[in-house]
Amino acid sequence: MDMVDEKLNTTVDITVNNVRKDMDECMMAFEKKVKATVEDAADVERRKYNIVILGVKESEEETEDDEVVTGILGSGLHVDPVRNVDNVMRIGRKTKGRHRAIRVKIKSIDSKNEIMKGAKELKECEKFKGVYIQPDLSLAQQKTDKELWDEVKRLRNAGETDVEIKAGKVVKTCPMVRYEFCTS
Repeated sequence: MDMVDEKLNTTVDITVNNVRKDMDECMMAFEKKVKATVEDAADVERRKYNIVILGVKESEEETEDDEVVTGILGSGLHVDPVRNVDNVMRIGRKTKGRHRAIRVKIKSIDSKNEIMKGAKELKECEKFKGVYIQPDLSLAQQKTDKELWDEVKRLRNAGETDVEIKAGKVVKTCPMVRYEFCTS
């Protein structure tokens, strides 16, 4: 009986130690995920006033970036840059043959929303045809955004024409129904 009791205690001890080890690993993974989520939330919060402008040629003078942004926002989007822009800077590493993006910190969310709503107007203006404005996204948001656009491309290549991204999901849109009226 003592031998069975000892064997049972040993088995229970091993099982308890394995469960503790698994729980510790789960807890560490959970804490790591929570930390990453908190850091990403802080990153999203830090970027919420920013926009990124792509397609602007880079010059040697950094002050020219301020002038270019003033031109894009002022004449391209009809937004007062002096009242709305807080800071302008190039982001990323300098690479020969490529132009770095411009990060623009906007003073208010309303101004940012106004700029983002009017960003499509830039393609109508010949001077700013190759210039694009997008929100400044965190790395996690960029990854999600890329996955969504890859899915849209895949569906469009498969013949789906009425797909788009709405509220962070790929959705099929209903084509507009056109009615022809007889006037005879």
